[in-house]
Amino acid sequence: MFSDNAPVGVVRFGGEHYCITEAPFLHKINTNTLETLTKIDLHKELGINSHCPNPHTLKDGTTINILHGVGATGPKYDVVAFPPSPLQGKENVFAKPQKVGTVDARWKLNPCHMHTFGLTERHVVLLEQPLTIDVKAMVANTIRDKPFIGGMEWMENKLVKIHLLNRETGKEVKQKAKCERFFYMHIINCYEKDNHIIIDINTYDKPDLLYAFHVKNIRENGATMGNNLDGGKVKRIIVPLEVPDKAAPELNLVMLAGQKATAYKQKDGSLLLTPEIMTEYSYEIPTLNPAYHGRPYRYFYGSCGNLKLTTGKLGKVDMETREVKEWFEEDLYVTITYFIPRPSATAEDDGVVIVTGLHSNDRRKVTLLVLNATDMSELARVVFATPSDVPRSLHGCFVSA
Repeated sequence: MFSDNAPVGVVRFGGEHYCITEAPFLHKINTNTLETLTKIDLHKELGINSHCPNPHTLKDGTTINILHGVGATGPKYDVVAFPPSPLQGKENVFAKPQKVGTVDARWKLNPCHMHTFGLTERHVVLLEQPLTIDVKAMVANTIRDKPFIGGMEWMENKLVKIHLLNRETGKEVKQKAKCERFFYMHIINCYEKDNHIIIDINTYDKPDLLYAFHVKNIRENGATMGNNLDGGKVKRIIVPLEVPDKAAPELNLVMLAGQKATAYKQKDGSLLLTPEIMTEYSYEIPTLNPAYHGRPYRYFYGSCGNLKLTTGKLGKVDMETREVKEWFEEDLYVTITYFIPRPSATAEDDGVVIVTGLHSNDRRKVTLLVLNATDMSELARVVFATPSDVPRSLHGCFVSA
């Protein structure tokens, strides 16, 4: 059903680097030569259909990810932990991951598309959005040799369902919560504060941008199609963890000072959440100080989602003041960014942001920038040419020599 092409990103499992995508295939690579060393088929290894291409690697080298499979009651999302190194007698870390917990998909023939998930110090955060994989259509398209995207269905009138799993017990938080409808690819960060879980995320009204990038459309309308696409927004969702049994329906249960997100208890006991809009546009492929992953933070960096611009802008978003400081240069399109803290730094934004940029006037030219993460000023750059055209990057990683 799936291609084994793995273009989404490069990630670490067990200290090794693998190319990854939603399909259950991984390609181990030599980071010096970029040679493919071996292919891992997780469908054969673990019996899964797909997985999340943005796993979380912890400080000890353990990698947590979401595996999508089929259980006795239908589609499910398994939260698993891959060890820092292969278990004794095993060739790789994928042989027998530790199960953290399981969530059943809410639609038995339409599991949702889940590109990222959140991780706080105590919980795993899964968002079931209304962009789903229509199993019947997917099987039919496979037989007809049609593209994968043709088997996806946008459930226009459905909300986003939020699942919270306790990392220690593997049990799902009993309090049910749903949020207004949106499409998303990337969760920026999640953390806990005063018995609330805060979820910061890049959102869009609909998944139209996924359908825009057919080769035919790019060739015929590439110069102008961005004018009609949703630029997205950064939104903040807040889930209260303590909900009084007799909470009045008109009482906003978000009790954090300075926050505008809301949570109201419904007749069935569930929570209906409304996010706060934090920025005018999305800031994609987000990066932040790694010491603040899953913890209260203030800043993150990402590429501006305003596709009306011919130049890709890099934004530093202040989640406390809601202000954005942007960096851009004519004819340079920002792709992958990564924050590196200064050794012994005490301030959250004391460090550098490494940026790769492509050039609209030369498809074989690449610029690597080093920006001061505090004020977004340029510290250094190197420009080089490649033997062939350079495609737009999705995710990547920087490896020290």
